[in-house]
Amino acid sequence: MPPARGSTPAPQIAPLFTTSCRSEQIGKKDLILVVDDNLDNISTLSLLLQKENYTVRQATSGAIALRTIKAQLPDLILLDIRMAEMNGFEVCSALKRSPQTRDIPILFISASNKIEDKVKGFEAGGVDYITKPFRIQEFLIRVQHQLKIRTLQRQLETKNAQLQQDVYARQRAEEKYRSIIENASVDNQSRWRNRHAKI
Repeated sequence: MPPARGSTPAPQIAPLFTTSCRSEQIGKKDLILVVDDNLDNISTLSLLLQKENYTVRQATSGAIALRTIKAQLPDLILLDIRMAEMNGFEVCSALKRSPQTRDIPILFISASNKIEDKVKGFEAGGVDYITKPFRIQEFLIRVQHQLKIRTLQRQLETKNAQLQQDVYARQRAEEKYRSIIENASVDNQSRWRNRHAKI
């Protein structure tokens, strides 16, 4: 039904997603933190991720996000850039300065398609930047991709730590073996000197 003459048409709100297709790959129980001061966006993203079997935490401001992360480290952060008091770039920079949180992948989600915002996001330490509206399948694939990279990084860190332990254990064993050889050599020399001293 057309609007009445002289009335102002209702504003058209851009959709968050442009399709409703679901990813075929079911995600593991990874923990994802969604940070946005728009409750509708948080609700939509949370429902979408929960359908993919992800565990979701929510934060409606940068300060709340930092407290939430301190309590429990997420595997991935979905971060809006336009927030009051503390914007997404500031949150990202703060996380990258801390050794405890600098390796958490941060994926920016924003309605801004400006090049300068994208550059800012990557300079702050973001691993990806998604512009709204976007396709659900593409969004889920990007999330899965970053989680896979993080899993591989953790596996590499574990292997490196194990290698360091192996190297340290081998060095200790070599030092112990060298000490035994040196002590045996000293004992043999002492016996030889004592034997010849009696002759």
